[in-house]
Amino acid sequence: MKLRWSYLLLAVSVLLATSSSTIAAGLEADNYFGIGASIIKYDDDIVSVTTHNTALTLKVGHNMNDFFAMEGRVAFGLGEDKIEDFAGLIDVNFEIDYLIGMYFRGNLPIGGTPRVRAYALLGFTQAKFTARAAGFSDSDTETDIGYGLGIELFGNERNAISLEYLRALDIEDDGDFTVDSVSIAYINRF
Repeated sequence: MKLRWSYLLLAVSVLLATSSSTIAAGLEADNYFGIGASIIKYDDDIVSVTTHNTALTLKVGHNMNDFFAMEGRVAFGLGEDKIEDFAGLIDVNFEIDYLIGMYFRGNLPIGGTPRVRAYALLGFTQAKFTARAAGFSDSDTETDIGYGLGIELFGNERNAISLEYLRALDIEDDGDFTVDSVSIAYINRF
């Protein structure tokens, strides 16, 4: 748990440092915070296992201009998915402990209105997984390039709902698995 909060603190610190320099330069800051729910899919081709976990997702970001932003986020797993009869032998409980990432974000207003905005993400994601079976537990942490697409629907200048798909991990060297996330979030610009 301590590791999770240290990453969130790092993301917030980067955001505040960026915001302070922008305000000092005489420009209006355009920061945002989001909270949402995610369904995270872990798909391992080697052992033919797919799990679905839910997570609480928090994100902070800074719009450098209308088209580019930097964003940090963390998702905390809210439970385990059970893999029944793994390898025909045993039940395994699989949990995604956390996903954490820093992303460069490209924004594109749609239809000439600031109320609808599509975006693309590209950055790095780190994830920690835990598997438990028969009284034993094993954890693994992986880092990879993450990318995704989303759309924001603004109710007014400050509040929006976002829908997003993120390919958080696509690991091929230590096995062959992917981690995908589908999220809905409330966004507040400040």
